[in-house]
Amino acid sequence: SLLRFEKGKFFSIASYSREPVVVTDVVRTLDLDYLDTYGISAGYDFNEYFSMIGNFFFNYYTKRTRDRKDWRGIWNYRLPFFRQLELGYELRSRDRPSVSTHSATARLTDRFLNNTVLVDGFYRLDSERHSENFGRTDKHVFQLFASYPILDWISLNTEVTFQVNKHKDPDNFKTFRNYITFILDSDAIRGKYNSP
Repeated sequence: SLLRFEKGKFFSIASYSREPVVVTDVVRTLDLDYLDTYGISAGYDFNEYFSMIGNFFFNYYTKRTRDRKDWRGIWNYRLPFFRQLELGYELRSRDRPSVSTHSATARLTDRFLNNTVLVDGFYRLDSERHSENFGRTDKHVFQLFASYPILDWISLNTEVTFQVNKHKDPDNFKTFRNYITFILDSDAIRGKYNSP
């Protein structure tokens, strides 16, 4: 469930969710727990270029096995002379286990080929300190999203992600995804948006 409040340049969202968690131990016995997630987020747009978002999530397991708190602050700045580029900084802190992360981000969003193809490129550098591996891991994340409209209500989408880790946790991975999106809008299906 969600509750959203907006006034001028300020917004806030309170949320709650519950999901079952099934745990299998070594001797293959099942244990059922429930995860309740409480969240609060707030953001403020200082002007058309600079914004700030803060959020807090609390994960509560009904059997109190591994409750967790998650704090995050995000600052975003869009360049006035090149508005397609947004730069960001994020500070995140979690407990059980203790993890602190400093992140720098850059996002470029623009349209190409006569304004038809939407392209979103994203780079993120996470510097993470994790209490269970006793050191720092730098994660370089590259993401690309492209969307091409086939019709007013059908688009072809591609997502690509590469992640390269350095230092204590040197895992790397990549994902590729292609999918089609259908917008269930009867006016778009009938071509009313293209009519003169």
